Amino acid sequence: GKVRLAGVNREKADKHKSFGSYARAVLHRAQAHRVGPGRATAPTSEEQKEEDWVDRELAVLMTSDLDTEWKPQLDLWHHTALFYGLRLTLAPAIESLLLLDRLLFLREAPGVQAALIPCFD
Repeated sequence: GKVRLAGVNREKADKHKSFGSYARAVLHRAQAHRVGPGRATAPTSEEQKEEDWVDRELAVLMTSDLDTEWKPQLDLWHHTALFYGLRLTLAPAIESLLLLDRLLFLREAPGVQAALIPCFD
């Protein structure tokens, strides 16, 4: 049994003044969806153990100073953005090199005719 969190992603980050405020709103929404009117059957004992654990962890998170705890990670977001941008920029060139290497390997074999044909723009 998995905990369903449908609709949790509907919380808008731009209306919150801090990460902690946003995280608490998402956690509150997740908790409301878990125990809300969407459950068709009573939880099994294993599901109940999982839900009890989630409730304990949510209680800890709701009382934590998330802004202070997450500040070092949030200050490093630009590294992730830079890496992702670099990856997007270099991916076509690296992919082309790999395809060219495979093409040259096939052409070295006697009696094999190979070509690269673009299927997509």
